[in-house]
Amino acid sequence: ISVVFQDPATALNARMSVHDQLMDPLVVHKVGDKTSRERRVLDLIEMVGLPNSVLDALPGQLSGGQRQRVAIARALSLEPDAIIADEPTSALDVSVRAQILNLLMDLKRDLGLSMVFISHDIQTVRYISDQIIVMNA
Repeated sequence: ISVVFQDPATALNARMSVHDQLMDPLVVHKVGDKTSRERRVLDLIEMVGLPNSVLDALPGQLSGGQRQRVAIARALSLEPDAIIADEPTSALDVSVRAQILNLLMDLKRDLGLSMVFISHDIQTVRYISDQIIVMNA
């Protein structure tokens, strides 16, 4: 299980390049060798629809949507069976929200990924969810 947090600006380390942030979980968990980890980083960045040029950037140099895509890529790095997405679009502009939601839907379908999607926006929940549970009080 992995997590995508609400605000990618605080979820990502401001002092680490995108490359290093995607590489870090692979190194910590001793996944593969250096060559396979580098390949995985390139695959992840492509999977979330970002160009390779963002790998050298720091999070502060990216837009909110790009940062959220990096956060999603990092969440996918260890090939989880499920992702907990905690308000993953609330810090984004309306047009970018739709792109991120479509990305999450594509990832669910293409990777057979399960997702717990937490949101206060019932329309968004209806769009992305197969089942809905409302928590009240």
